Amino acid sequence: MGVFSVNGKWTPGLSVAGRQYYLGSRETPEEAARIYDWALGVMVGQPPINFPDEPPLPYLEPELLKDLLERIRRTNVRFDERERQQR
Repeated sequence: MGVFSVNGKWTPGLSVAGRQYYLGSRETPEEAARIYDWALGVMVGQPPINFPDEPPLPYLEPELLKDLLERIRRTNVRFDERERQQR
């Protein structure tokens, strides 16, 4: 998926194993791209693609990282429940 603009804000999103993950809205495309890079590492084990020579999230405070991980967890739960209901 990547980074895309929605209502004037920038949203990073990825698709992993057929599931889509949207990681919130950001003010700048650079911040959204850094979050995308971070999510690639956490979820797929892929190195950063937008900023390959820099750590993906050197500046984000622990609370924002917790929020991102919680979004991923909630998304996983929602998809898991939907899959169970379809069986």
